[in-house]
Amino acid sequence: MKNKKIAIIGAGPAGLFCAHELLQNSVENTSITIFDKGKSIDERINNLPCSKGAPCNNCQPCNVLCGFGGSGMVNDGKLIFTSKFGGNLQDVFSEHDFNHFLNRIRDSYLKLCDSSNGWTHPANFDDWFDKAANCGFELLKASFFHLGSDRTVILLRRLYEQLKDKVQFRLNTSVVDLDYNHNKFSVTLEDSVEVFDYVIVAPGRFGNSWLNKTCISKYLSYDVSPLDIGLRLEFPAEITKSIASDLYEFKLKTTSKFGDTTRNFCFNDRGHVCIENNNGVVTTNGYSNSSYDSKYSNMAILVSINPKKPFKHANEYLYGIAKLANYLSGDCDIVGQKAIDFIIGKRSTELLHRDDLQISAFPGNFSMILPYRVYEAISEFLIKLERFLPGILSNDSVLYGTEIKTYSQRLQVGPGLQTKLSKLYIIGDGSGLTRGLVQASMSGLIVGEELGYSLNKEEN
Repeated sequence: MKNKKIAIIGAGPAGLFCAHELLQNSVENTSITIFDKGKSIDERINNLPCSKGAPCNNCQPCNVLCGFGGSGMVNDGKLIFTSKFGGNLQDVFSEHDFNHFLNRIRDSYLKLCDSSNGWTHPANFDDWFDKAANCGFELLKASFFHLGSDRTVILLRRLYEQLKDKVQFRLNTSVVDLDYNHNKFSVTLEDSVEVFDYVIVAPGRFGNSWLNKTCISKYLSYDVSPLDIGLRLEFPAEITKSIASDLYEFKLKTTSKFGDTTRNFCFNDRGHVCIENNNGVVTTNGYSNSSYDSKYSNMAILVSINPKKPFKHANEYLYGIAKLANYLSGDCDIVGQKAIDFIIGKRSTELLHRDDLQISAFPGNFSMILPYRVYEAISEFLIKLERFLPGILSNDSVLYGTEIKTYSQRLQVGPGLQTKLSKLYIIGDGSGLTRGLVQASMSGLIVGEELGYSLNKEEN
């Protein structure tokens, strides 16, 4: 068999585990190239001022979002093993197959981590579940493994060592376009065009809209998943000390008066609020680090809205909302508003001064930014949350924003995550099918196994 050339676009968890699985399948007569517009893991870590207490320096591409390891793997490194949340791969695979791949990716992470120290075992879950129900929430249950931002870097270095001799990494390299002609794929870079037999697209959640702008998009079909829009809530860590001790990560969801699902997401005990910069659009996120604690904890509050046809420009809509916050924040990174002011619709005129705050926020009013139904849903959530966790609406609790999740354009794929073009695969959060480290990594493993089997079959 002639040498087959495989391109993987994106060096996040999906792309890396895909390459790892291809090598595990001992695919011969193939070359694997991974493209990413971001930097190596060490270059990223050394250029993350927001992780060292300094403000964002607006690097392009953003070192938080791009580069070896992707966005999620330089944040909190939280692995959630469940089919209840974290993506929609369970819609594509049977329960048996989903659990098979879930167990395999769990074992892969534990092997790379070289430690089982990180499992969290919920305590008093039933008591918390009943209390949540009495406050109008459903408390979700799952198994968690916490790597932490620092241990994730060690894992990524180990993964790189396993791949570097057999995979060509083209970091700091932007893929400008992608096209398909005569059963081959043309990958257009800033200064050249390269041809591949197979392409695996793994651009991450902030690359979800990129594929739609390439020439290859004419061969693809999309669905629009619910849009996730929200804010990042920061509050004194003492308020959640008890539930964090029992559950570590807690996920609550409820339904707004408009019928939209509202949930908390990405809880960081004694962590930090940070920002992400995607081509000048600044949004919020959060992380925690075992090396240093904050006196504050944070979590996202997200509202899922489901627009109907003819709506189709999901990411443009989300970026439009984020830009409103950027416009109103002036020279600051984002807008901040005290939670209690948010409830009563009052603009905050000042925010609590803290030396450990890693972002620059302009005191403002999110009623000038968020759609009415989103604003009301978050307000309802906060009122219920005050009943569940008394003190959450204290004067020290601040909402920062906006926080958006750009994985709403969901590509139509087959059981092996192939698109209509049999040699084009789409994986990770950029596919609209996954929403987190575990399922993104699973999707890479699935395609690596599927393509590896196909290539080995051709060889034999």
